[in-house]
Amino acid sequence: MKLDIIYTYFNQKEYTKEMLLYIDNYIDKEFLKNIAFTIVDDNSDYPLMDYLPDLNNLNLKIYRTDFDGYNPGGGYNLACLKAETNIIANLDMDMVIYNNFVERLLSITPTDEYYYRFYLERATKMDFRLGKIYYKKCGYHGLTTKTTRVKYLHDERFSGNWGYHGVFMMDCMLHGGIKELYIEDQRVIMPPRVYLNKVLLDRNSADEYRKHETAGETPNLIREKNANKPLYDKLLKELKDGTYESYNPLNFNYELVYKNF
Repeated sequence: MKLDIIYTYFNQKEYTKEMLLYIDNYIDKEFLKNIAFTIVDDNSDYPLMDYLPDLNNLNLKIYRTDFDGYNPGGGYNLACLKAETNIIANLDMDMVIYNNFVERLLSITPTDEYYYRFYLERATKMDFRLGKIYYKKCGYHGLTTKTTRVKYLHDERFSGNWGYHGVFMMDCMLHGGIKELYIEDQRVIMPPRVYLNKVLLDRNSADEYRKHETAGETPNLIREKNANKPLYDKLLKELKDGTYESYNPLNFNYELVYKNF
């Protein structure tokens, strides 16, 4: 079976470089030959092409957009519409994948009526004295057919502000009769802390609205969900009333800047 794995990227410069080298070197080559990786560089201040490492085993393509502000939903829409295969897995750049997880993904042959949601957990607290890590389940990421994923694209009216694009996409899927299945035998763990350029980016910041730690020169990147909440309530009501009309995707310019296969 062949599979597309899709990431969106925004200014996670050194972390993304290390992630690509890790996958290239440590994920089984027999798995990698069946996977097309796509990264959408979402108009980052540090274009991924400026420091793309030499890769030997990854089938990789990179798109770059010109959207000014938050646009993860649009980035995923672009990659899904341009997917090479009919099986798509969506991930974020801070989700470390392992061989057993990749093997599990490749073992699934999804059908159009199911959304195989990753059992995604964020490590929220570590107690070194007890040797215990505390988790909470989060995220909308999963595996599905391209047919289903393109039918239920993110509504890009959420773009420009943070949040609710993934929640509403799942609402649309469930409303449309898509059944949700968790891949519970393989968990994906998101760490509470990430190091970029040897600098600790603490995810547990006490800042009320947590400005994106890698925002660079891009303005207004505040992770404050209240801006999108009224839109979410409005569209959810329309969905339930049967009056919702999907929004045309890809409301930005983009180009394919790299493809090695």
